[in-house]
Amino acid sequence: MADIDKYLIEPELNLKNIITESRDVAQALNDFADNLEHIEKKYAKPLKIGKWIESKGYDTYPFYVCSECGRYIKLMQGETLSDYPYCLCGAKMSEEEKE
Repeated sequence: MADIDKYLIEPELNLKNIITESRDVAQALNDFADNLEHIEKKYAKPLKIGKWIESKGYDTYPFYVCSECGRYIKLMQGETLSDYPYCLCGAKMSEEEKE
């Protein structure tokens, strides 16, 4: 008798295997979720919120300095601060700019 015939003849055996496999999968997913929480707590850094502070340069284009790390960006013609939502240090820039 082929394996497939065994499951067709004995449907309760098939159901038992499906339930057992489902429990194994559910347990594996729970273990995975627990590991993700552990990794997140151990390695996640809080999100820094910064602002671009406008500074006047010697040329025609102003530059903006990150309030968190001091790095600067220079806007060229056609660019806006919305083109730079994050600084290289990882700080998320708020919509308003400091003056």
